[in-house]
Amino acid sequence: MHADKQFDVLALDYTMAREDERTFFNIQAAVAALTVALLAGLATLLSDACHLNQTTGCEEIPQGLLTAAPSIPLAALALLQILGASAALRSYYMRALEKELREYAATPLPELKPVAEIRSPSYAGLLAELATLRRGRGGYRILAILIMLITILAFVSLTAYIALNFVDKYRTPMLIGYGIAFGFLALDVASVTLGARSTFIRIARRFASRQDQGLFEGAPMKTDAGRSLAAYLLVPRPEEWAKWLLIPLSFVATSWGQGRDFHWANMLIALMVTEFLVYSARYQWNDIRGMKDDSGHPLRAERLRLPRAESRKHARFVVCSSLTIAALRLLAAVSVGLMLGRIANVLILVAVVFGFAVVYEALRSCEADHPAAARSLWIIVGAGYTIRFLVGSFAASQPPNSAFSVVASIYFYCFGIMFVLMTWLLEATSFCSPKSNTSWYFFQGTLHRKAHLRHLFKYIQSPHIGDRPSPMKPPDPEPGVISCEKRPVLQDRRNLVKILAPWNTAFLCAAGMSAPTGVLLSGGRIEPGPIAVAVAIAFGASLLVTEVNPLALQIAISVGGSLALLLVLVHDLDLQATVALVAAPWILSTTTYITFRQQSYADLKSFPKRSVDAAKEGLRYAAEKIVGEETWQKIRNPPLS
Repeated sequence: MHADKQFDVLALDYTMAREDERTFFNIQAAVAALTVALLAGLATLLSDACHLNQTTGCEEIPQGLLTAAPSIPLAALALLQILGASAALRSYYMRALEKELREYAATPLPELKPVAEIRSPSYAGLLAELATLRRGRGGYRILAILIMLITILAFVSLTAYIALNFVDKYRTPMLIGYGIAFGFLALDVASVTLGARSTFIRIARRFASRQDQGLFEGAPMKTDAGRSLAAYLLVPRPEEWAKWLLIPLSFVATSWGQGRDFHWANMLIALMVTEFLVYSARYQWNDIRGMKDDSGHPLRAERLRLPRAESRKHARFVVCSSLTIAALRLLAAVSVGLMLGRIANVLILVAVVFGFAVVYEALRSCEADHPAAARSLWIIVGAGYTIRFLVGSFAASQPPNSAFSVVASIYFYCFGIMFVLMTWLLEATSFCSPKSNTSWYFFQGTLHRKAHLRHLFKYIQSPHIGDRPSPMKPPDPEPGVISCEKRPVLQDRRNLVKILAPWNTAFLCAAGMSAPTGVLLSGGRIEPGPIAVAVAIAFGASLLVTEVNPLALQIAISVGGSLALLLVLVHDLDLQATVALVAAPWILSTTTYITFRQQSYADLKSFPKRSVDAAKEGLRYAAEKIVGEETWQKIRNPPLS
């Protein structure tokens, strides 16, 4: 009975394999026909292009479109290779099935007995003797090799012909990009033709080691724990949305203030390369190194970092996926630089961003045991804001070595330190547990590796924050006490031990630098007398902002400081529209500082969601007014029938 069941399984498996093979041949024929049609259309397109055919009546086809022309046959070849790889694996498996099934068919096929004693089934084995590179007949091998050589020569010739008729900014990326792609394709073809046996052995052994594993082993089973991996890989840190505004703001302000044309294409390219490609890759590296700490964060889901790994295999998959996408991002950035003739600029950007990243990660790895390393992190975090400003101003054709670029870089460096340290202090509150409104506890073990957050607590006087060993349970909070991450600890000036907390120091420096930055931004000249007065006004006003508590008073001081700066500086400027830019750096720094003073960490993390919800509510309200209240209720809540 057991043998009968085994035979049924083998026969069913073989039948399914044969059916799959018939489907494969149909698909292969369809792809071949489609490839011929695409190549015919491509030949027509190329024959009409003026870049390749200098005759009357030719068409001016954009070079960017023509550079993508070889991708059509490349995609068809890749699809054929995928089908061929499946066919090779199927061939070996069917031959193994046939050998097993022949144990149940001891006698040869009568019709073939005069030729050779061949038992049934042997179709795949016979086919292998005819049409494989390793065991096939000589004529097949010659024809197969000829097909591969002709395909290689045709593709290489087509790509080279197009590329050599273009300018360097298109030629080099084409030759490099298509060369790498076709080289990878050629290696894969060789692995499933000349090396088919070795490839099958590797695949079979890998499958054998996994065939008894669960179907979903290594995959996350909780779908509600934060973001999906696909969403993370697309946009690693949506919470960093505010940083995406720096390049456009720097570009607009520089173009406006310096009287230059607005080259929006330059700005968009700079924004995408810097934020979506280079900095996103840098964030992915940071999240990989901090995977353990992020998974244990009290507000892990709200921070939207790497998905939590629920097993070692899932962790390897997540890390490898993120590393691969990060590498592809950097490769895409370099490709854009090559295509646009700005490869030097892109390489400098990558080198600077990852140069600071290496220093940052080195300090992070030793900060737990070296307080100086943690405090050094406070100093270097402003570099990213300077980089973003320089990218935005460079997109506006502002030289990075000009007086304006140097002064504004210092301003944005101080601004960045203030921005990050205030964010870090608010984040640190999420690790606390409140006993009362004036007494908090945090677990030493939780923040042991995050010393750059823990040391910021030393500048907080109220609430009092005491250390507790990790194993001990914190005391239960008193009735009515809200959680720590919902408390705006910076709102009341009396909460600080001293005014010169690190974030306040950075704010004062940014405020002082806002005066010369505003003058140069508006196209004016630095005059020692007025600038000294303006710096003193900005510094004094910012000091008042740090000392007072009421929001209305902070806003009043900010507005008054803006007017005072305009009165002191504008009379030296023969300007009209750009006068407002004189106070723009001051307004940016004070507005940001005041906003953080009113925020809790929960408010900070929920701002994007609250913004989306508000936008949805606005659209809902507008739709209700357009279609009418009764109709809206009907389409929103249809009656049950």
